[in-house]
Amino acid sequence: MRSLLTGDIGGTKTRLALVDVNSNEVVIRRELSYASQRYETFETLLSEFLSSDDNVDDAAFGIAGPVQDGVAQATNLPWRIDTAALCQRFGFLRCHLLNDLEATAYGLPALDDADLLTLQAGMPEMLGNAAVIAAGTGLGEAGLYWDGLSYRPFATEGGHATFSPRNTLEFALLRHLQQRHSEHMRGHVSWERVVSGMGLLDLYAFLLDYRHVSTPAWLAEEMRNADTAAAISAAALANSDAVCVETMQLFVSLAAMPVKVILNDRAALYGPALFAAHHAGQTV
Repeated sequence: MRSLLTGDIGGTKTRLALVDVNSNEVVIRRELSYASQRYETFETLLSEFLSSDDNVDDAAFGIAGPVQDGVAQATNLPWRIDTAALCQRFGFLRCHLLNDLEATAYGLPALDDADLLTLQAGMPEMLGNAAVIAAGTGLGEAGLYWDGLSYRPFATEGGHATFSPRNTLEFALLRHLQQRHSEHMRGHVSWERVVSGMGLLDLYAFLLDYRHVSTPAWLAEEMRNADTAAAISAAALANSDAVCVETMQLFVSLAAMPVKVILNDRAALYGPALFAAHHAGQTV
């Protein structure tokens, strides 16, 4: 069993864990979650997690955004993370930094059937390519290609690709978003703008305008007292508001939901661990 440090670095929270890895099995020995915004640097947070008794040779972290030469600038945080600097400060022999969706893709082999929900069985090609898509604060995407022996994950920034409308309603949505966010988007509307948490809110606002209706008083009250996206989702599931129902239908249609949904966030933590374990014989 190899003991190593793994982490999932996000703008809202950062999860760190010491784990043991045996083939594709990841056993968590200690795990803590931190509010990322409370820390000026990632090194400060990491120092709080690691104790003097933790002797870590291998570390790997997933982070939202592109990684170049072991360096990344965290999204929505003032953190610049450099693997060489982490090795020097904390004494790691090897340290890896991965795009967060690439890390999730690496973590898929550690999941079992209980972690997945099949939405549409389909007819998958066993040796074909695959994708991991995560609609959260933004829209993360990673790919997996078949190299003849196994799947190899790779990072993408596909969520920033230009949104491509398919019909009259979606062309109207595109024009709405271009006008609504003209100052900082300069006419460009990405897929992340429509398939994400912020996208759900924009879809709802668009449909109110498009259908020439307003938010009912009872729903406005729920939105004031709770998360707006959650209120929209709940109203759609309860079939209690037509615009909320249409909002969720449009969201799912645009997302082109994948065959399987991951029911938890464990893969994001397992992935860096598996990557580090499989590359333990390589240099940083």
